[in-house]
Amino acid sequence: MFRVADISGHPTQLRLLSAWVDHPAPGYVFIGPGHLGKRLIAERFVLALLGLDQDALPQAHADLIVLEAEEGKSVVSVERVREARARLSEKPMVASRVVVYIPALDRLNEEGMNALLKVLEEPPADAVFVCLAESLLRLPATVR
Repeated sequence: MFRVADISGHPTQLRLLSAWVDHPAPGYVFIGPGHLGKRLIAERFVLALLGLDQDALPQAHADLIVLEAEEGKSVVSVERVREARARLSEKPMVASRVVVYIPALDRLNEEGMNALLKVLEEPPADAVFVCLAESLLRLPATVR
């Protein structure tokens, strides 16, 4: 269930995302400056894709991969991207799909982005990428 009752604004986007929960595309990118609500909407979409009826992402879930910079670092390391690719080669364990959540896609360094491109170009059938970025211009043309 895509929980949107407490989200104000964005009616068109919320309606579309609600319709896509059961049959999602391989990837979504939410783009825009901070404080517009894109993170809240993206995280609720991730929860719905995993079949979870709660308000916040769990600390751990077998079928959720969160790619974000480690504490004290400003970019996502290529090692973390490679770990995610390895997990994507496996089937979902609990949910019907594996969801890769990248809260700052524009913070992957070039090496990390190149490692991610391989799986973005040919994603596993049971994987969905949900990404956030502040600027489309910060993303390589191959990702756009």
